[in-house]
Amino acid sequence: MILDYFFSYPENNKNIHLFFYKIDEFNGKILKNIHNDIRWVRTKELKLYDFLAGDRKIIDYIINNDIKF
Repeated sequence: MILDYFFSYPENNKNIHLFFYKIDEFNGKILKNIHNDIRWVRTKELKLYDFLAGDRKIIDYIINNDIKF
């Protein structure tokens, strides 16, 4: 696991526990359940994308710690 934390969305009073894992190997097909697009980007490019408020902490962590995937 890379990181886990709680995040509260004030607009709906939801408190969620987020878990983030680094997967080194995967067999199968990645499914798009919600989003229209999936991209593989370089770590430094993450700042160019719009993420949910709850994801901001993991994005900053990845960038600041130069996590490689």
